[in-house]
Order: sequence, then structure tokens, then C-alpha cells
Amino acid sequence: MIPAETINDDGVFLDDFTLEAVRESLPMPIFPSYDFIDVLESESSGVLA
Repeated sequence: MIPAETINDDGVFLDDFTLEAVRESLPMPIFPSYDFIDVLESESSGVLA
């Protein structure tokens, strides 16, 4: 998980990396989260952001 505040509405970080690029470069799932519980809720419903 990463803090959702680190990306803008377009999924871009301050250094111009995109969330998608970060996801593709790492071997594990990456999920932006405002609160830990929102990721747990989306995972349990089968929908991940």
C-alpha cells in the first residue's frame, strides 16, 4: 500500500512517475489507500483499485 495522497487524480506522483509504471516495475500489487480499511474492503469485494 501507498498513501493515496502521494498521487494526483490522474495517478501521477510528484516526480511524474505514474501509478501504473510503479505497479509494472514491482513484483507485488500496489494499492493507493487513504485508510488501511479501504484496501481491505475492496479486496474482500474482489475489486482492487
